[in-house]
Amino acid sequence: MSRRAHPRARAATLVGLGLIAAAAALGAVLSSAGGIGDVLAAIERVSPGWTLAAAAAMPIGYALLALHLRRLTSDRISIAQAARADLLLFGLGNLLPGAPAPGALLAARALHRDGLSARRTKLALMFTMWFNVRTLIGLGALAFLVVSARGHPGVRGSGLLWLVAGGVIFALAGSAVLAARGGMARRGAFLFAALRVDRPRPSAHATRAAAEMWHAEAKATVGTRRNRVLLVALAAGSWLADASCLWLALAAAGERLDPDVVLLAYVAGIVVSALPLLPGGIGAVEAAIPALLHQFGASLDAALAGTLVYRGISMLLPAAAGALLLVTAAAGRGRSRRRRLSAAADRRRASRAR
Repeated sequence: MSRRAHPRARAATLVGLGLIAAAAALGAVLSSAGGIGDVLAAIERVSPGWTLAAAAAMPIGYALLALHLRRLTSDRISIAQAARADLLLFGLGNLLPGAPAPGALLAARALHRDGLSARRTKLALMFTMWFNVRTLIGLGALAFLVVSARGHPGVRGSGLLWLVAGGVIFALAGSAVLAARGGMARRGAFLFAALRVDRPRPSAHATRAAAEMWHAEAKATVGTRRNRVLLVALAAGSWLADASCLWLALAAAGERLDPDVVLLAYVAGIVVSALPLLPGGIGAVEAAIPALLHQFGASLDAALAGTLVYRGISMLLPAAAGALLLVTAAAGRGRSRRRRLSAAADRRRASRAR
C-alpha cells in the first residue's frame, strides 16, 4: 500500500469504528424502546400538522443565519448569497467527511465568486463559526441552569454541574470582553510566536504589527458593541429556531416536553453531531437525544420517532438544498464557459472571413 493510501485507510477505519459505536448506541436505544416495531408504530402515529410546523422552523433558522453572515460582511452580499453560503457550510458541509472544513471551503468559494475578497471571506466565515459555537455553548449552559433551578428529577444531585454551567457563562462573557481589547491580541500573538519551533521566530516588532493588523481587521468585521450584540442575538435566534424544530417534531410524535428540557437535549445532540468520526453525527445523535429525553420522562419510542423526524428535516433537507445549489452553480458555470468559448470561436471565424 502506498504512503498516500495510509491516511485514507486510517480515516476509513476511524469512520468504521464510529459507525460501529453509533450503531451499538442506537441499537441499545431501540432495544430499550421495545424494538424497531414499536418505533415504526410511533413513526406511523406522527402528526402531519406538527411535522409541517417543524419543517417551517428550519427556513427561519437559516434566514437568521443569512442575516448573521451578511452583517459580518458589512452587507456586501445579498441575503440570497448569504443563505447559499450557509446551506453549503451548515447544510451540505455537515454531511461531508472531515466537516466542517469541506463546507467552509465550498462556502468560501461561493462567496469569492459573489465578489467578496478572500480576506473578508475568511474573516466572515471564521467569525460565523466563532459566534455560533459560543452562543450554542451559552444556550446549553443556560438551559441546564433553568432545568436545575426548576428542580427537575433528571438533574437532581448535580450541584457540581450547576457550578460548571455558571462558570461557562462567566467565561464566555469574560472572554468576549477580553477579546475586544487589543492587548489580548498582542499577548496571543507573542504566545503563538514563542510556540513556533519549526520556523524562525519573527521579530517582536513584526509580531506586534501583525497582531495589531489582525485585531483591526477583526474589529472591523464584528463592528461596534451594538453590532456584536446583534450578531449574538441572530446566532441565538437561529439555534432556537432549530431547537423549536426538534420540539415540534417531538410534539408530532406525541411528546409535549418543556422547552428548556428540549433545548438541553438539543444542545447535547449538536455537540454529539460534531464528533469527527461520523458525518453529521449520524446514529450517535439519534441515540443521544432520545436517551437524554428519557431521563426527563419521555418515552423512548416516541422520543426516537420525534428525533428521526427532526433529523430528516434539519439535516437532510438543508444538505439536499446545498447539494442542489452546488450542482446548479456548476451547471451555470459550465453554460457560461461554453458561451464564452462559442463567442471566442465566432470572433475568430469573423476575423478570418475579413
